[in-house]
Amino acid sequence: MRYVEAGSEQLPFDTAHFDIVTTFNSLDHVEDVGAAVAEAQRVLAPGGTLLLIVEVGHKATLTEPHSLDETIAACFSQVNEVSREVFGVRDDHNLYGSISERKVRQKPTDPGILCIRFEKPVASTGKSYAQNLVKANTSTETQGLQCL
Repeated sequence: MRYVEAGSEQLPFDTAHFDIVTTFNSLDHVEDVGAAVAEAQRVLAPGGTLLLIVEVGHKATLTEPHSLDETIAACFSQVNEVSREVFGVRDDHNLYGSISERKVRQKPTDPGILCIRFEKPVASTGKSYAQNLVKANTSTETQGLQCL
């Protein structure tokens, strides 16, 4: 194993480098959500799996500057959704404990943990990398994202 220091918005790997890409509890922490989403898809090889776990429905904070919702899934335009589950968040805010306990999310407006498995098609979608870029609204008051 080799450790590489880099921001998720500009990964130092070739296109289609990995068979599995994971983003676990990270998208609401990055500077540019759209660039991080685009890079995760870029480095994923055709036929590969992308796993997303992200907290949704929480208020933005200094350490989690983006308030995301379930529409983030639509921004993953280069991959196909295979499965999705949304869990509630435990009172102690232990996200991984909430997932392992399969905590029920009481209302869609409650904070939750979005878990999605995507697969990248083997055949090209015909769109260029630039056409699939995602632009995030970085306002701390904005719930959603706009995808190009």
